Amino acid sequence: MKSLSFTEFRNRASEILTLVEKGETVRIVRHGKTVAKIVPAESEEKIPSWKRPGLRLINPGASLSNTCFAILSLLRTLVTLSLNLCGFN
Repeated sequence: MKSLSFTEFRNRASEILTLVEKGETVRIVRHGKTVAKIVPAESEEKIPSWKRPGLRLINPGASLSNTCFAILSLLRTLVTLSLNLCGFN
């Protein structure tokens, strides 16, 4: 991290900002106290979350629709058995 006085920064602002663009962090000091820290900006090329591709769930084997159908069939069978055991036909 580079430190320099406010006056030096004011006189060499363009040069200092070029350093910051290249990734350098600069600390500005006035009367012996740090008054500012200039850091490189984050890249604005980040893709918003709504534009990023979503997660794809891949399950080798049976498809999701077939699995749901099998679970539904099993539940129907269980309900039918339960009703028969309780005396409802």
